[in-house]
Amino acid sequence: MSGEITTLDEKWKLSPEALEVCECYLLTNSIDETYKALGVSREVVVEQLNKKETKRFLDTIYMSQGYLNRNTLVTQFEEVIKQKLQEMEESEIGSTKDIADLLMMMHKIRMDEMKAMTEYEKVTSGPKVAIQQNNYGENYGSLLSKLMDHGSK
Repeated sequence: MSGEITTLDEKWKLSPEALEVCECYLLTNSIDETYKALGVSREVVVEQLNKKETKRFLDTIYMSQGYLNRNTLVTQFEEVIKQKLQEMEESEIGSTKDIADLLMMMHKIRMDEMKAMTEYEKVTSGPKVAIQQNNYGENYGSLLSKLMDHGSK
């Protein structure tokens, strides 16, 4: 493929096959075009795309590029608000309700994003297991041995 994915962190642990499928899928945005371009069966592509680590990788790529990127989204919203204020000033008509609606929309998007991130963390973190090691040292062990030996006599 001619595209290039420049950010792959060690934490993804994707196989070369999965990475190739991801790269092609990101370029084509189609399962059918991906398996045809790679010359493999549709089932192979679907299997690779359904893996948990592959889905996480693709979600991260989608969220970090284009209009889904939080920085880009904020920048675009700011631009829309500036344009709206300029239109209101030029036409001398309009209300601040339009601006308030845009700000409320942005706030809702942020809240939904935070909620989704929290839910994602809950799902991916899994249950925690705490292990306690009671290692009291040599003296405690030898004392226990002596007591056990003395009690058995």
